[in-house]
Amino acid sequence: MYKHYLRTFCVALVVLFSFLSCKKDGAGGSGSTSSTVYQELLEIYNKGICFVDAEQTAAVTKLNFDDGSSLSVNRSDLEIYNCVLSDPPSVRIHYGRNVWIVNEVETDIPVTPDATLYQSVPVCVYYDSETLYIRVSNNDILRIENRRDKSLISFEFLAEDNLSLKFDLSCIIMGGKITGVFPENITQYVLKPSFTFRGKRMTVNGIEQISGESEQDFSRPIEYVLELLDGTTITYTVDIERPLRFPTVYIHTDNNAPILDKENYVPGTIRIEDPDCRYSNTPVYESRMGIRGRGNSTWGMPKKPWKVKLDEKMRIFDISKDKEWALLANYADKTLLRNVVAMEISRICEMKWTPAMRSVDVYLNNEYQGCYTWTEHKKISDERVNIDVVGKNDNEGEALTGGYYFEIEQQMDETTCFMTGQGVPIMFSDPEEPTSAQLAYVKQYFQDFENALFGNNFTNPQEGYAKYIDVPSFINYYIIQELTKNIDGNLRKSSFLTKERGKKLEMYHVWDFDLTLGNCDYFPSMYPGVDNSATGWFIKNCSLQGVNSGWFYRMFQDPNFVRELKVRWNSLKAQLRTIPDFIDMNAQLIDGSQERNFVRWPILDEYVWPNAVVLGDYHKEVQYMKQFYLDRLEWLDGAINSL
Repeated sequence: MYKHYLRTFCVALVVLFSFLSCKKDGAGGSGSTSSTVYQELLEIYNKGICFVDAEQTAAVTKLNFDDGSSLSVNRSDLEIYNCVLSDPPSVRIHYGRNVWIVNEVETDIPVTPDATLYQSVPVCVYYDSETLYIRVSNNDILRIENRRDKSLISFEFLAEDNLSLKFDLSCIIMGGKITGVFPENITQYVLKPSFTFRGKRMTVNGIEQISGESEQDFSRPIEYVLELLDGTTITYTVDIERPLRFPTVYIHTDNNAPILDKENYVPGTIRIEDPDCRYSNTPVYESRMGIRGRGNSTWGMPKKPWKVKLDEKMRIFDISKDKEWALLANYADKTLLRNVVAMEISRICEMKWTPAMRSVDVYLNNEYQGCYTWTEHKKISDERVNIDVVGKNDNEGEALTGGYYFEIEQQMDETTCFMTGQGVPIMFSDPEEPTSAQLAYVKQYFQDFENALFGNNFTNPQEGYAKYIDVPSFINYYIIQELTKNIDGNLRKSSFLTKERGKKLEMYHVWDFDLTLGNCDYFPSMYPGVDNSATGWFIKNCSLQGVNSGWFYRMFQDPNFVRELKVRWNSLKAQLRTIPDFIDMNAQLIDGSQERNFVRWPILDEYVWPNAVVLGDYHKEVQYMKQFYLDRLEWLDGAINSL
């Protein structure tokens, strides 16, 4: 296998330097690349020498290696991007022309996803503090790392090679250790790992191991020895954790009373078991509690969502200490993960508060109900929405200016609600019943904000709309909603703002993402010109009032807003690219639970409103969501940076 890997790498390097000799500036440089550069770099690779760092002048890039050698490359021959203090070059696909775009410069390099390395051509070359990268047209990235213990590039278990696995199991390589967690329902631990490395061979007990073919018993730790190109060896200990028992919530209502509505709490007891301490160091929680229904459209579905109110405050799963919690049913979301994934995006985007969520099995009166998401209930508290709410006597001066907790929700089903001049439905979450002075102040504040936003001087940082809102929080909110293409996230439903004393309106947290990431089929019927695909603007252009309307549509006409959005997006992009791994990890975590869930609710082959696809298989649902996210991320990256 190594010989094939080395051969393809060598051919790729040959193509690299010959190809870059005639590429546009956006794809690497111009001029002729000398054969000496290629030969020297190839010799360095064949010796197993590692990349250390690079020095750049206006004319030359000097690559330094760990044996003390260096290689100087004329930048007119080959442009090598310095990414030590910046993001890697922007590389994306032009889907219409099926070519690569590098730093927003269209190349004529075709996208060749099915090509081998030697059939591909390089797209760009760059380095950071640890690695020299070569990105090629089949979307592979070749790496020359800075440490020899990084010569093992990947180690995983592929479902196509292992009948006992239903999906791929990725492992983490850190130094000389390879770790991972088996899915809950696995019973066979003799498996064939797949791995890639830069070296001569991989062995176990002196026997050469072939990627995807050689079996080992991973019920115990195993030592793999990687022989490097210079004859030295590195030992990796593979230690995959056995599956943990799944956290489970047992709810018993007094006298087995049914839960009939969203208003009346039914008393009972709750026992939460985390026997292997998957989420915390506490294996059992017990309390008296009340339980009632919750949700809007989700309450009308067969698998019911609930709100739980404990008799005493408890810190559940090391989250927050509180009485009020929610159990999300995710009936229409057949991955059971979209809310969890969205909260990870929220955490990356640094919203003021991100509700913590944990996947659990739920039993009600000894009857299994399915896989649920246990989460913090949205409310004012020190560990959730942490603001000081106005009191009944705060009716003038600075005291009147805050704090307030609002929900944007077209249902308008709270005690106090109003519609802004631009048609944004505002509900008072706290206080639920403001005084007449407080209500008048809030209405006027929203009116002043909208007047400034849609006025002639709206771009002025001091007197325009930025005088009234915390723009960075609106940008973070926008990124989360647009990236997930949330049908409810365009200032129509489930959006939460605060107005603290003496401060501006702030987007404080996000909520409700079960209809995101390709799980909604009615975009065109609500918004002409918007489809259900992973491409195209939505939050930017659409509001409750229709297409080309709303707060964000107007903000995008402000060059300052667009500039700040670009900066924020590009600062978050690297972290947002970790979401597919997060999806895989959580799909593995709940694999046993999802099986039980879809025995209880056999809907994988059925259309459940408003599914955009019906795939008939849980892991296909997860893969569809993940691919939608990847496609959306790449499209949005190009679209934002092209503004």
